[in-house]
Amino acid sequence: MKFPVLALLALAGAPVWAQGAVVELNQDSLQRGNPAIGDTPGAPITITRPGSYRLSGNIGYTVPGSGNQSLIEILVGGDESVLLDLNGFALTGSSPSACTFENSADGPNLQCPEIDAENGISVAPVRPAPAFVGLTRGEVVIRNGSIAGFRGHGVNCESACRVENLSLRRNVGWGVIGADSVVASTASGNGLGGIFATAIRQSRASANAQTGMRGTQIVDSVVDNTYRRNGIRATGVNATMIDRVVVQDTAGIGAIAVTALHSTIQRATTGLELQPGGNAIGNSVLATQRGIVVGQGAGARDNVINASAPLSGNPVIGLNICGSTSC
Repeated sequence: MKFPVLALLALAGAPVWAQGAVVELNQDSLQRGNPAIGDTPGAPITITRPGSYRLSGNIGYTVPGSGNQSLIEILVGGDESVLLDLNGFALTGSSPSACTFENSADGPNLQCPEIDAENGISVAPVRPAPAFVGLTRGEVVIRNGSIAGFRGHGVNCESACRVENLSLRRNVGWGVIGADSVVASTASGNGLGGIFATAIRQSRASANAQTGMRGTQIVDSVVDNTYRRNGIRATGVNATMIDRVVVQDTAGIGAIAVTALHSTIQRATTGLELQPGGNAIGNSVLATQRGIVVGQGAGARDNVINASAPLSGNPVIGLNICGSTSC
């Protein structure tokens, strides 16, 4: 039978998980392994072949403190794709109470042990993505479930990785680190930080110890109760844009960004640290000490600022409201 050329091209460009059967994973998979996907008995459950995978039950380390490696490890080529759907189920680490909340004279805090190699899910390439023009790069998508209680990171992406609709709780490292994008996810009570990704949308980082979110583009998201450091931290100089973001109750700086648009930052020591050459437009900032610190050549306009030192740093371009007066 002959197929139309356009149909063949569409099939070739479709994700590989759209072309095959779904492989189910559960606690039994951890015990027995699955040769069909290149996995041997015991941790980690190793996925070495592209395709679609779906949990049919919760999976976890059953003995406290027993994990010393990832629970699920995805090892595929840079041109291969994997969909891992947690299907509403949970991955649980060996130390569900490793990070504990406590109240001290300095206020609430989160205490966690030293980080180790026990991640919920690790994604690592076994070979780089081909550089040929027109060839679709592979991608790993992880979605729809919860990952909690690991002594490393919840999700550790060392290859192209997208996270959707995950709950990442009480992991010693980051809730998720290294992802290309994180959408509609929450990260709470993690030791190093909540969400570290290139693009973050419609997500929340709450009650994380050191950093709420770190990324290049953060949109329509909330960061609250960051206990030790900054709510939002730039991935590098002139790297971060925030838009329609709420940041509140942060021990350090509310947000460090090159561009801040239409966002609300409140109850931070310093509200917004604007990187050189950037812009802050239409934000509301309430801080105990400094409102907006403006970098070299940066501009701030149409902001409402309440702080002991509303504006500081290099000359400000534009009109703002500082307290009840223009500034």
